[in-house]
Amino acid sequence: SIFSMTFFRVIPKRSKNLSFANENGRRLRAKKSITSVSSSRCRLARFLVAGCSSCSCVLSSLLVSIPFKLFLIDCQKALFKIGSVDKKPAKRTPSAPFTTSTLQQEASRKLGFSVGQTMSIAQRLYEAGKITYMRTDSVTLANEAVAELRELIAKRFGAQNVPESPPVYRTKSKNAQEAHEAVRPTSALRTPEDVRGHLSPDQHKLYSLIWKRAVASQMIHATINTVAVDLLCGTDGEGVFRANGSTVAVPGFMSVYLEGKDDGPQDDEEGFLPGLSEGQKVDLLDVVPTQHFTE
Repeated sequence: SIFSMTFFRVIPKRSKNLSFANENGRRLRAKKSITSVSSSRCRLARFLVAGCSSCSCVLSSLLVSIPFKLFLIDCQKALFKIGSVDKKPAKRTPSAPFTTSTLQQEASRKLGFSVGQTMSIAQRLYEAGKITYMRTDSVTLANEAVAELRELIAKRFGAQNVPESPPVYRTKSKNAQEAHEAVRPTSALRTPEDVRGHLSPDQHKLYSLIWKRAVASQMIHATINTVAVDLLCGTDGEGVFRANGSTVAVPGFMSVYLEGKDDGPQDDEEGFLPGLSEGQKVDLLDVVPTQHFTE
């Protein structure tokens, strides 16, 4: 039988640390490299062990000093390769253009700006004619702005990234003040590179954020493959690491902008895995045992 035992983490190629911990808090960290894969993002995965009739006997063996050390030695000498890769496609849609509230939230997540700092910088960008009015609950864009965004996307990112019809967004707030349109650049053709020399560093950061969000909102959805990968350990594949994550099949809007989150993994822990293929060899570089206790 195969039992769910522990967890590990897949890290990019230059610092590939795998960490995994059993139900009693014993944690291992191992480094690995994947042939011909340049980068990846972190992802929690499940470690499965075969060959025992009950999960408890495996746990008890790991908690004994000598068997635990032998287990580490076996890991260091074992051969690793990808056993299977199971993919299922899914669609991810872009976020709406910024309202005042979502602008403040994203500026805090991505730039570390306070609400006051964000609004002060946005005020200066508005007064300089770089962005539309920054106090709004609306997620709609003017028809001229949509046409300009679609033109820019086709030229800069390719016509294949322009949807057949413009996406339509509606505010979720019942008492929304929609006298103004969403926060956007006054001209999408004025790219962050074009205005860098005319803005302070913080102004440029916020302008870039607004520009990317507006552009991404008018691009096609991204196609994501949810992936389950089995990593075989040992000459006969007697141990199996299982990694669950996702790979990007068609990036779409994600090539420009990806919305942040308040809770859960961020950026390098979002769950994206590198492209992996069945039979691909993986080299184990190091195994480091540490102790970890859950709160």
